[in-house]
Amino acid sequence: VGKKGGVEAGGSIWVITVDEDWRETGGFILWEMESAAPPTDGIFKAKEWFCNIDMAPVGGMVIGEQRFTGATKGFKKIELLNGHWQRVRVQHHSMQAAKGR
Repeated sequence: VGKKGGVEAGGSIWVITVDEDWRETGGFILWEMESAAPPTDGIFKAKEWFCNIDMAPVGGMVIGEQRFTGATKGFKKIELLNGHWQRVRVQHHSMQAAKGR
């Protein structure tokens, strides 16, 4: 990670939020927090990440081993209320998308 406001790879604060409409399907949004402090109620700056099918291994994605790409170039303001987010652990890997996908 090592960008302004962040901490070294593996040390960033990552959280997920789940839209009520996605609860049954297990869908969520992955956020990387700009601050190294865990969120509390309020407005925070975070970068959104999305599950990138172009990064899927042969055979497809496996739950718990999804691969994500930054959905936004920078950090944007979001609201995180207690009870509406969950901290998660993220492993950083760099790879190129497979050609022809």
